[in-house]
Amino acid sequence: MAKKQHTNKPEHLSQLRTKAEERLQQQKISTLSSDLINQDSSEEMIRLIHELEVLHVVLEIQQEELAVTRIDLEESLSKQKQTEDALRKSKQEP
Repeated sequence: MAKKQHTNKPEHLSQLRTKAEERLQQQKISTLSSDLINQDSSEEMIRLIHELEVLHVVLEIQQEELAVTRIDLEESLSKQKQTEDALRKSKQEP
């Protein structure tokens, strides 16, 4: 798998937020915010609920990235162990 370096730099967080906004729109989630719109609730409440939804999706995206990174690290560790085992065997052979 291709290795990506993720940071908490503002541009990366901004990209995550944009990605989360897009994913949220694609999912067309029927949430409490849409119910509140129909009930003519305050705009601030709607904005806060939307913000929570976006942050929730940001966390989902970060969890996916962590899962990919974990797989990459496990594969790398396995390859390293195989290399070390091969080196040990080659040193033991006369």
